[in-house]
Amino acid sequence: MQEIQNMHFSKNRCEFKTIIQKKISRWEGVADLKLFSVYFENTWLKGSFKNWQVYLPHPGFATTNNSIESFNGRISQLSKLLLK
Repeated sequence: MQEIQNMHFSKNRCEFKTIIQKKISRWEGVADLKLFSVYFENTWLKGSFKNWQVYLPHPGFATTNNSIESFNGRISQLSKLLLK
């Protein structure tokens, strides 16, 4: 869903909250998305995984879901340069 990606890549907390308010209320208004809305809010906005937005990490820290992905990506880039 593009809406979740927009939340993830919010530039700051204010933008994130604005997107959430619009999307959650829209999801609650669609019968097929009501249950998803409850799940999303409880799990990804209030639960253990609530700090998943890109703007949250401190400068210099990876913004991927798994910081090892950044490390592996860098190794891959360097190995390609060395193998040329």
